[in-house]
Amino acid sequence: MSGRRFALLIASGRYDDRDLQQLRSPVRDAEDLAAVLRDPRIGDFEVRTVVDGQHAEVSRAIERFFYRRSPQDVLLLHVSCHGIKDDFGELHFAVRDTERELLGSTAVSGSFLHTQMDRCRASMVVLLDCCYSGAFLRGAKGETAVHITEELSGRGRAIITATNRTEYAWEGEQLNKLDPEPSCFTGVVVEGLRSGKADGNRDGLVSVQDLYDYVYERMVDAHRKQTPQFSVRLEHQVVVARSGITATAFPKELADRRLAVGFADIADFTRLTRELEEEELGELVETFQITAADLVAAQGGRLINALGNEVRYATDDVAAAAEIALRLIKTMGNYESTPGLHVGIAFGKVTTRRGHVFGTTVSLASRLRSIAPKGAALVDSAFAEEAIRTGAAPAYEAEAAEAAAEKGSEEPPTYRFALQPMWQRPLSGLGVVEPWSITRQANPCG
Repeated sequence: MSGRRFALLIASGRYDDRDLQQLRSPVRDAEDLAAVLRDPRIGDFEVRTVVDGQHAEVSRAIERFFYRRSPQDVLLLHVSCHGIKDDFGELHFAVRDTERELLGSTAVSGSFLHTQMDRCRASMVVLLDCCYSGAFLRGAKGETAVHITEELSGRGRAIITATNRTEYAWEGEQLNKLDPEPSCFTGVVVEGLRSGKADGNRDGLVSVQDLYDYVYERMVDAHRKQTPQFSVRLEHQVVVARSGITATAFPKELADRRLAVGFADIADFTRLTRELEEEELGELVETFQITAADLVAAQGGRLINALGNEVRYATDDVAAAAEIALRLIKTMGNYESTPGLHVGIAFGKVTTRRGHVFGTTVSLASRLRSIAPKGAALVDSAFAEEAIRTGAAPAYEAEAAEAAAEKGSEEPPTYRFALQPMWQRPLSGLGVVEPWSITRQANPCG
């Protein structure tokens, strides 16, 4: 790990404004995270913490943190507090003297943080453990999750948030004043770094992607009602910590898996960049990415990437992959400014590493997306065979009626999807491919 490494931890749990609920986890979050980041065997960061600071102190600390950094430096900012949106939709981080009615002058705005990051040349990792305030549930830190996509995105940075846009960021299960637990999100981050378990590929280092993968899996496995989100735009891999694990070959059982991989993008996007206002285009892309993330999560899939007008996802089940594709096409079709989507899905063996997927199956899914008609989803023959084998779709349109006739039943079997073979065609580097169109089964008879 070369270059200087600095970390700033902002923890705000005490608030003078009675409209803001007191939080017990932020102080514990800062203490535990500081310990692992400062440890020369793990994070090896120079760490500064600001606990329950007032607006002027926190703002000054953030500006100084990003000021005059070298491109070789690595910066890590962790914020644990209430996240609040004002009436105009701007995100604010609450501090000790924040007044709920005067956010512009008493809270740290997302635009302020955005400006400091834009002026910084270092590689930046931002961990946001906060959500909006409002109607509180027991053990929750606000009303909905931080909406950071448009306010905190750019080159040279990676952002991991505790939740998506509709969930709570939860504190520990035992809220004891004398010995509060860390928040669910930060607690998992600390555990992953301290134990080295976040080093998913066992190369001895915990990258930003490694950390997100670990946090995501742990939160899902623990059945937490929050889904961490990840936005990354880095020119090179950023190492968060050493894991203490001797570098080994990537485990075979994790490297090779049979998955359905889907690619989706917004059609005619180049034209849209010329015709739409910047704000309108940003809203369209944001809606597309958020919709895709929600649909993938609902179907138990994994969002691999969401960059601009393209999203990539993977599922273990072909039916889930098809459901995501068709619902995404239908949902985005309801937006007047959306000309439609292109979707391609392939099924087969892929190599998974650091949360990404590689291999011929991935390339095939991408190429199918590139030839898919507007508003349609194409799948490969392996996907079609698996859908038929698992009963998600009939082999032919007449198969359902034929099966019913053979059994002497008036009611044919019910299928979720319909498959239609298309003309074979050569795809560069992949040979001759037979695409299949997949649609929703209109009725039991196909």
